[in-house]
Amino acid sequence: MTSSGDGLPEGRRPHEGGSGAGGPEDDGGRRRRILRLRPFTWPWLSACLTVTLAAVSLAMRLDTPAQRLSWRAWSSTNLANLHDHPAAALIASAVVPDGDDMLWVCLLALGLGILERTVGRWRAGLTVLLAHLGGTAVSEGVVAWRIHAGALPTSSRHIIDTGPSYLVVAALVGVTACSAARRSFRVICGLIALALAPSLLAGLTSLDVAAVGHLCAAGTGAVLSRTSRVRNSRHKPPSPAPAP
Repeated sequence: MTSSGDGLPEGRRPHEGGSGAGGPEDDGGRRRRILRLRPFTWPWLSACLTVTLAAVSLAMRLDTPAQRLSWRAWSSTNLANLHDHPAAALIASAVVPDGDDMLWVCLLALGLGILERTVGRWRAGLTVLLAHLGGTAVSEGVVAWRIHAGALPTSSRHIIDTGPSYLVVAALVGVTACSAARRSFRVICGLIALALAPSLLAGLTSLDVAAVGHLCAAGTGAVLSRTSRVRNSRHKPPSPAPAP
């Protein structure tokens, strides 16, 4: 290693302009590296689902009551529809509201938007998808079992059950249980989930379809969101090398 005229090794001389190892140029480079590791992504999934739900809600408000009931009957994830058109019913039931449509629009945008920004688009999508499928499968499985046991009439195969509540519950509980989310977001989503719990879980002791589905959706959101630690550690900026 050669030395300069000022007595400092050439490899350790500060850059001209006065920025040393901890100067503004070094800080800017560190910020750029972090941005490359954790790029900003817009919550496109929550935006698309929210816009779709809002559009369907508006269209149904402009329809006649008889037509609205017809749409809900066709899109319900009941045993009859799951046997006749399962894919269409599962997709449509998530965006066909069941009263208080604007409330669900706002809650979906809030909960899923925060979850998507925290754990990523694919994991957030997987969380709400599995919550919707799992909540439907378990709740309708309970209905089928109770019909077979004689505890429910066969007309229960045609119950009307639609709305994005399984998605919303999974997103809100997922954010609350996610250690990677901001504390303020976790508190807000947790308080909303607690406020909704009495109405969403009403009838759970009597194995009500919606209550059973909401409980399954909440469990799915809580379990899957805990795996966000893996993503967080993978994107953690590397520690600076120790000074020689």
